[in-house]
Amino acid sequence: MLASAKLCRIAGASGIVAGAHSTYRQLDIYLLQQLREEADSMKCTFYRALDYCLNSLTAIDQLKLLGFHRILSLGGTATAWGGIPQL
Repeated sequence: MLASAKLCRIAGASGIVAGAHSTYRQLDIYLLQQLREEADSMKCTFYRALDYCLNSLTAIDQLKLLGFHRILSLGGTATAWGGIPQL
């Protein structure tokens, strides 16, 4: 992911989409920090790994602190319709 983010930045992309969580169902903060640094001024969208986190509200706060601009989620369910209450 880091190499892809670098290639996107070099190519002049306006943003990237990435997601990473640990085996403990928490965000992989170390990798996400590295991705944000590599992305530099590009917009960063967090993709679906939020749905696997045990505490999505804590994860959202962490993503804001890391500088992610958007989050894609199904609300922790198999479909967005099913996740509407959480979303």
